[in-house]
Amino acid sequence: MIFSYRLRQFLRKLLSVLLALAILTAVALVCFGAWVRRFIVYTPDGAKLDFSITHSAAPSQRPSAPNKLDISIEFAEEGTFPPEQPVEIQRLTGYYVDADMLKNDIPGLIAKLEQLPSGTAVLLDLKSYWGYFFYNTNLGPTSNSYLLDSVDALIAQIAESDLYLIGRLPALRDYEFARNNTSCGLPTSKGYLWTDENGCYWLDPTDDGTLTHLIQIAKELRNLGFDEVVFQNFYVPESNKIVFQGDRKQAIEAAAEALVTSCATEYFTVSFVGYTADLQLPAENCRLYLADVAAASVSDVLSQVCIADTARNVVFLAMTNDTRYDVCGVLRPLDLAH
Repeated sequence: MIFSYRLRQFLRKLLSVLLALAILTAVALVCFGAWVRRFIVYTPDGAKLDFSITHSAAPSQRPSAPNKLDISIEFAEEGTFPPEQPVEIQRLTGYYVDADMLKNDIPGLIAKLEQLPSGTAVLLDLKSYWGYFFYNTNLGPTSNSYLLDSVDALIAQIAESDLYLIGRLPALRDYEFARNNTSCGLPTSKGYLWTDENGCYWLDPTDDGTLTHLIQIAKELRNLGFDEVVFQNFYVPESNKIVFQGDRKQAIEAAAEALVTSCATEYFTVSFVGYTADLQLPAENCRLYLADVAAASVSDVLSQVCIADTARNVVFLAMTNDTRYDVCGVLRPLDLAH
């Protein structure tokens, strides 16, 4: 069908008029919506229109805001609330909970801990030497979510109790942190990171990045309610393949002093698992933990300790109930079978 010229002109004008009407209608609807929205009232039964509402008050006639309250807020440092009196370091007696126990029976642990007398020390492993934390943290990679939530609940329960809560973690043996921060690792002469017999990297105690990482962990534990942190694997391994400048023992003691100075308080103790018994502690409010010591060797080992008050500042991590360990503080594995 062929349209005439006049018909085509008419259709163009008609379309133009219809388009203009559509635009005007849309604008009118938008304006009406904005106007009518002022009269919408929301009730438990839904929204409804109430045209009895008036909106004629000028800005100067509107109620003025109430005066602000004069409130003084005091913040406790890093969210901690210390007890009324400083806690003097005492001889420890209690139990330790290693990683296997955490992974296998959290409900049994909670039930057992509820039976412990007030003041009993409880040490928890909080991190593997591969670098994975057993509790929720942003300071490094974490284990599976079930373990994280369970350990978080366990930490919270002990922190709120009258038990003495200790966190233990590998300090200088940390695969993931060294892998992601190669400048903090112990290098070899060929330039790559040194690994131990298990293929794990170690950290340089003289490196600022290493110390900053450990300080952050200690302060986080302090804020979670721990009474003490114990750094194990706190030494520089003896290997000719490691390129290390200076004296190893002096470097370790300097790192220990830096950690105690930065993290220890009257209410929070920073301690170390000694690779050798002659590790010099940087302060009187530290403890030296000794592991894998045979009961028959207790006296010989204590003769090497450079600590005046061994009963208070030395703790044996014992596997048996042999009473020869009891000359100092002693922690034994928590027995879930009884």
